[in-house]
Amino acid sequence: MVGIFLLFTMATRKTPTPEDQLKTLRSGRFNQRWQAAFELSNLLKDPHALEKNPQLPAELVKVLDASMAAPEEDPRVCRYLVLALGNTGSPQSVPALLKAGRATDQETRLYALGGLARIRAAESAPLFIAGLSDPDPSVRSVCAFGLGGLEGLEAGPQLHDLLKDSVPEVQWNAALALARHEDDSGKDILAQLLDRKYLDQFQGLQSEDKAELILNALRGIKYLKISEFDKKIEKLAQEDPDIRVRKAAKSWKGSDNS
Repeated sequence: MVGIFLLFTMATRKTPTPEDQLKTLRSGRFNQRWQAAFELSNLLKDPHALEKNPQLPAELVKVLDASMAAPEEDPRVCRYLVLALGNTGSPQSVPALLKAGRATDQETRLYALGGLARIRAAESAPLFIAGLSDPDPSVRSVCAFGLGGLEGLEAGPQLHDLLKDSVPEVQWNAALALARHEDDSGKDILAQLLDRKYLDQFQGLQSEDKAELILNALRGIKYLKISEFDKKIEKLAQEDPDIRVRKAAKSWKGSDNS
């Protein structure tokens, strides 16, 4: 009987929508609220999530403003709300993310900078440039990445300095950012990213991470329109264990930066 009841409950239970999670954020109990913010951040990874409710980013901004102003608020609520706003990809999120990008809570700040980088908001440039000299390597890394996605490049010298950063991830993102602006100063770093033996040195990198780094390096080299790494790319096309990398390498052309 218990088994039948559980099966019936699972079959009839409605999957919470973004609107349901927003309602919980407004009126839920302590633990329910941060969990709702977390679930909402995952739901909003779906590029079609805003089609039924395009005003959701504006509603999230209101909840975030109230949460950041509440002195006893669980910091997880603000963190996941900022992550959710970044995942919307909506320009409506930019002012709130800019504010959160200056927060004292480091996780909130990083989520905000990451969201601004994904949205490619031009207003983020001063924040990204300031972050290039931050003592936290995660901030330097995400700000370098963010600058790579913006039109124009106001931080060339600072990005050049980051090519010699003590943290490899910061170097990688600086090289990729420069490449997107057709600056080949970091091309040797991009060449390293095409080498799985090099990437295997970093135990924290998962297979998915390595594949994404290789794909990003390929994109960067396309912007540079150079052919000196053709042999490395041909090897990837034939031998790389990830089908996406093999496919990208097979279709690669040094003169094509699309």
